[in-house]
Amino acid sequence: MRSTLNRNMLLRLADTFFRRWFLYLIPFVLLAGVGGFTAARSESRFQSEGVMYVESQTLLANITKARDTPASYKSPSTLAAEQLGSLMRTDGFMKRIVKAAKVDDAVKSGLVTLAKLRSSISVGADGDHLVKVAASSTNSQTAALLVTSTIETFTSWVIEANVAESTAAKLFLDTLVDSYRTQVSTAHQTLDAFVSTNPEADVAKRSLANQIEFERLTAASNVEEARLAAAINKREDARLATEQTKSDVTQRLRLVDAPQVSALPVSSRKQAALAAVIFAMLGLLLTAGATLGATATDRSIRFASDITDRLGVPVLSIIPKARARDLG
Repeated sequence: MRSTLNRNMLLRLADTFFRRWFLYLIPFVLLAGVGGFTAARSESRFQSEGVMYVESQTLLANITKARDTPASYKSPSTLAAEQLGSLMRTDGFMKRIVKAAKVDDAVKSGLVTLAKLRSSISVGADGDHLVKVAASSTNSQTAALLVTSTIETFTSWVIEANVAESTAAKLFLDTLVDSYRTQVSTAHQTLDAFVSTNPEADVAKRSLANQIEFERLTAASNVEEARLAAAINKREDARLATEQTKSDVTQRLRLVDAPQVSALPVSSRKQAALAAVIFAMLGLLLTAGATLGATATDRSIRFASDITDRLGVPVLSIIPKARARDLG
């Protein structure tokens, strides 16, 4: 009895499928096509990773008071990862990374886009003080270069952002020092010219007018020299502040693990082919499921055995299908 039921079920499944096979094969064809297309376009990709140590405050900053660290509930690594992620969303920062990684020619030629490179680089915090930067590429050296350039570009950007004020002050003071030197030179020339035209050897025998003029010119020269010395000291302070800030940033952002050139790809064509097979199997399961569902919900009588199973009466005879030539 059980063998008869199994046979009837197989007959109904086969009949259901072949009645509308083109409909039931749609899931299999679609998923197999998607898997095959993905496998055909896939390439072997290599991944490289670098780790950066981030600190919120350094001993140098505490001693020199070069930087005030705002209070935050976020860890230093989280703040740095968020900052780097935000910068990578800008084209200007990505162009600096691309140039440092020496792939700017590929971007200019259209072989790769900034958006694709941006998506190939990932940044994340690992604990309170570590930031991981990973990059993938079809070339193992390019992946390592992207990680290195991302970390170096971020460090350079932080330095530039922190020394912007002191750098601007130094540039202004450079111009001011040049101007004061010119004024000092002019004051000296005026005083020398006065002395050369009034060569009295005995100062006591100078006229009152000459003595007053000599003292005025000497005082003016001293004032210009004092202004020049003060400007030079301020310029030195600005230069020192710049160097202190650079040293503070390099201490706060330190490379712990340099990226390595990977010898083995993280994804290959074999994996893509396996994924295509999985897609095809999934499509086959959907086709089988649709066929089983249609068969289970179909209550029509298709075979003589269906009459016996459902009605419990024997089948005495079966009228064969008439062919057109028999009717003629």
